[in-house]
Amino acid sequence: MVRHGGLVRRRLRGDPDPRGLRLQRRVRRRALLAQRAGGDDLRRYERNPPVDAGRLRPRHTHGRRTALRAAGLRSGPLARLKPAGGQEDALNIAVCVKQTPDTAATVTVENGKVTWGDAPLVLNPWDEFAVEQALRTKEAHGGKVTAVSLGPEGAREALKQALAMGCDEAILIHDPSLAEADTLVASAVLAAALRRLESIDLAYFGRQAVDTDSGVTAAQVARRLGWPSLTLVAAVVAVDPQGRTIDVERMLEEGRQQVRAPLPAVVSVVKEIGEPRYPSFMGIRKASKAEIPIWSAADLGLSAPAPAVSWPAVLAPPRVDTQCEMITGDTPAHIAWRLVDRLLEEKVL
Repeated sequence: MVRHGGLVRRRLRGDPDPRGLRLQRRVRRRALLAQRAGGDDLRRYERNPPVDAGRLRPRHTHGRRTALRAAGLRSGPLARLKPAGGQEDALNIAVCVKQTPDTAATVTVENGKVTWGDAPLVLNPWDEFAVEQALRTKEAHGGKVTAVSLGPEGAREALKQALAMGCDEAILIHDPSLAEADTLVASAVLAAALRRLESIDLAYFGRQAVDTDSGVTAAQVARRLGWPSLTLVAAVVAVDPQGRTIDVERMLEEGRQQVRAPLPAVVSVVKEIGEPRYPSFMGIRKASKAEIPIWSAADLGLSAPAPAVSWPAVLAPPRVDTQCEMITGDTPAHIAWRLVDRLLEEKVL
């Protein structure tokens, strides 16, 4: 069987019938150009003639992509990935993260200490929003994002998640003398780490950690660095690298508040800042092979300050036995009166 689908499609497009085409005797290209009108001028064409040749260059358009590439610009989908600002607008961004137990784990008290059992350790959910905003700032202005974490060696996994999301570098601060660090000690260590990184323009934090819920570390770090502290940030309105300012929108109980602060600054974000992105497959592969340096207290020039707060013992909340009693009746009014009588009996009213 012979199929003629291709021939039919060519006819529908208006292509010539292959059966009506004639084969021409092969001739040399130079000879064919000579037979055409103006062939002598074409043969005298010289690619990229010198400027002093006394004649004009032939018109030659290289196409939009080639022209943009020659100018150092991009075209097509990659143009959207290039930051709007130039190299002078690039920002050096840090995001401080913490490794915490999974919130789905069951918390118990053993020997006066809180234990999470065999709960998996993850990146603090609040810090995921901080990483997301740090990456958005980088995409808008260029630069790099460095994730910093204070914790045990196992905190590498939290840093790898930040790298998989898009952070460029990660640093773990680990020292046995910092195992019982409270927020005052943690803020001193993180502030020293940010000083060592040098030229930090923005330091992002999550609102709080799910295991302690203190929510004061970001403000303490800003205090130690002498930087403005922007807390409860729900939106970063604008960042002006040249004017060295940042405009944010804070979420308060009374409403929204717009604030402008000079750079460098510490920014603590809430979940309204935007949904964190999922790590890409290439990001996960890159993070799995990344080498994360470890800094000690001595590397930061610290002598492991003693915690200002201690917990002699932690007590579990008392166990409460609850009972449920269903009140029925013929009418809603009857049910309401029976409910009132029952509450009076229990001396609730």
